[in-house]
Amino acid sequence: MSAVDFLDAEAERIRFRSLMAAFHETYDLLIAPTLSCAPFTVGHDQPPGWCASDGEFMSTTTPFDLTGQPAISVPCGFTPRGGPVGLQIVGPYGSDALVLRAARAFERAQPIGRKHPFI
Repeated sequence: MSAVDFLDAEAERIRFRSLMAAFHETYDLLIAPTLSCAPFTVGHDQPPGWCASDGEFMSTTTPFDLTGQPAISVPCGFTPRGGPVGLQIVGPYGSDALVLRAARAFERAQPIGRKHPFI
């Protein structure tokens, strides 16, 4: 990666971080699926039949690695085939305690995390 490419990427990261800061001026938290697809069979590195052109199956988590925002995934249900589904809770930069409180509140209201899929 050239210095110019690095600086361009850093400028894009800063731009995205600013967009998320603006989002959180209106909303306390962002709630999203943890993965952009259903869980896949153990032993696979990616969903069967998934190709690079389909996009990143973890595309809902990666942006917050770049912005430095706190995020947590909590169990929220199961697919029709019994695979676990995660709910991601994302807060503004520096709001780790808020994100943890929200996750705890969800877990208390929806105690699905105590259930285990049939394997």
